[in-house]
Amino acid sequence: MEQENRNGLDSGSDPFEDAAKSVSAAEKPQASSLESGEIAEEKFVIDEAWAVASVQFIFSPLAKYSHSAWEVTDDEAQLVSPKMQVFLQNLIDRYIPQFLSRFAAKNKELSELAAALAMLYFIKRRQVSRILKVEAAIERAKKDEGKKPLDPDSPFAKDSPAPVESP
Repeated sequence: MEQENRNGLDSGSDPFEDAAKSVSAAEKPQASSLESGEIAEEKFVIDEAWAVASVQFIFSPLAKYSHSAWEVTDDEAQLVSPKMQVFLQNLIDRYIPQFLSRFAAKNKELSELAAALAMLYFIKRRQVSRILKVEAAIERAKKDEGKKPLDPDSPFAKDSPAPVESP
């Protein structure tokens, strides 16, 4: 008789088997909704701009405290950004949720503040970076505006006033 129950030949119902069937039956509609193309939850996707900013961020202390030559340009950062993008996506998908689940369970307000500050930092960093580039372009334009061509054969020299010699 016991052998018949293990093989499922007995028609009597086992409460454990009934519970397992109900759980399995409840999970099937969710699986079919995922197969139909619906998104189960929102996923944070790291784009190339985040990867570029992360590469530049890593070198920013060296550029600030050692020498400005450590500053990473956008072109240089884009060379490394595909690998950084994969790393950051794995970090976001695998490790951050585990850490946050332990951390948030202890202090939800602090974890929400940390996330908000991190987002604000990256937003402000991008804004300041753009502002600095515009200001640098304006400064270059001001410096170039005051310069006159030195070559008298230059086509632009004809339009410029003759240099005034000092006595």
